[in-house]
Amino acid sequence: MSQTRSPAPSSSQTQTNRPNLRSQLTTENPKKKIKEAEAYLVKHNYLDSDGSASSNRSMLYNALGTIANTEKRDFTTHYQVYADAIKHVVTLLKAIDDENTNQEISNAVNDAFNTLNVTSQMEEKLNSIHAEISDKFNKLAQGIESRIQSSAGTQPRTYAEAALTQMPPAKLSPELNRQRLRSHVQAKNRQLLFRVNPEKPPILSEPDTLLSNYADPDIITLFNKSLREIGAPEDIEFVTISKYKNTNNLLTEMNTPTAAKWLNNIVNSVQFETSLNASVDLIQREYGLAINFVPVWFNPQDNDDLRELESYNDLPACSITKARWANGTKDGKKNPNQLSATLLIKLNDPDVANEMIVKEIRIKGK
Repeated sequence: MSQTRSPAPSSSQTQTNRPNLRSQLTTENPKKKIKEAEAYLVKHNYLDSDGSASSNRSMLYNALGTIANTEKRDFTTHYQVYADAIKHVVTLLKAIDDENTNQEISNAVNDAFNTLNVTSQMEEKLNSIHAEISDKFNKLAQGIESRIQSSAGTQPRTYAEAALTQMPPAKLSPELNRQRLRSHVQAKNRQLLFRVNPEKPPILSEPDTLLSNYADPDIITLFNKSLREIGAPEDIEFVTISKYKNTNNLLTEMNTPTAAKWLNNIVNSVQFETSLNASVDLIQREYGLAINFVPVWFNPQDNDDLRELESYNDLPACSITKARWANGTKDGKKNPNQLSATLLIKLNDPDVANEMIVKEIRIKGK
């Protein structure tokens, strides 16, 4: 070290009378201890003269490293100086830890108060809603009671008269209506409709057992078994089946919309129908779309033109089920010189329909 230090006791005295660093830590005022530690370290050039590095861990660790790298002879000679320096470095490090701990506690207390405020606001809102509902129920009960009292002792009315005097049904809130609509859409996306072939048994080895003779749980078991046979993903299965009265149709519901979309694919549906001996046909749900300015040399009745339209626009194979001209003609022409017309197409996938709405469609090079 470049500074001059006061001589320390001899090595023999040092070995016998070395104080324990922990025993030197007192319960003095923390701020006073911090100032003393900073002053001592600045005096012996371990910190800058302004003491600004006392809150910097890296500077304090560098001071400890400097002491640790001191030659043994010099360390023994000036032991008390080094020991005091180590003690003061430890004091400053402990002060930094205490400050960080206090800050964390303060943040935690503030978070707790914020949470308590939010909880109180929610409780007040729930109380107001409860009071509002109770008030509406009381008014409804009073209205019913007044109607009963006013109708007491009168002659029995006809059904039409009673229906006219009934209270109108309570209106649902917009949010509840939206929730019901979303639930309805989600359930519809999980449903598939099958047409039953009454002349074909689902199992070839049992020709006398037609699908109409199966109970609903047995149909679910049969359909799920067919899914496993065609290699469907393990998480895809049927959960409910309902038979339409006076028809040969089955309304089924799968466990997820993804499962219904997978089976709605033309390739997967054909495999499923084949595994059941063509005893059922999947009725594809269709989504309509109109495309303007389509060249009239496009033939909507030609399957090759439909597949070319899908391939040229990167659409899934067989996603277009049918097409026709909007003007009702076979060639799309209302007059001999007409070059384009509006085309109406049907798709079996709503996602494909949405994609075609937002993207540019190319047909026959146009």
